[in-house]
Amino acid sequence: MCRCACWLQVASERQSRTLEAEVSDANSKMSELQRELRDVTAHRNRLQLELNDASSRLQAAENQLAQAGRAKTALGTQLDELRQAVDDNAAAYTKVG
Repeated sequence: MCRCACWLQVASERQSRTLEAEVSDANSKMSELQRELRDVTAHRNRLQLELNDASSRLQAAENQLAQAGRAKTALGTQLDELRQAVDDNAAAYTKVG
């Protein structure tokens, strides 16, 4: 009986050490995964900031483009009016002369 009890105690201690090693490995892996998660989260946050900045710049560029389009239309209208005034003035000058 003593032999059996000793064998069980040795086996139990061996299993306990094995389990402790496995728990230690699992904790190490978990710590590494937590570090990686922090790194990925920080990278994602940086990318989100860059995306927000790029979106703001794109919106500003689109606004400038729209404003330039409106200015082009206004200048085109003014040019047409000036051409018409020159044509009218030339026609009146031709009639007088």
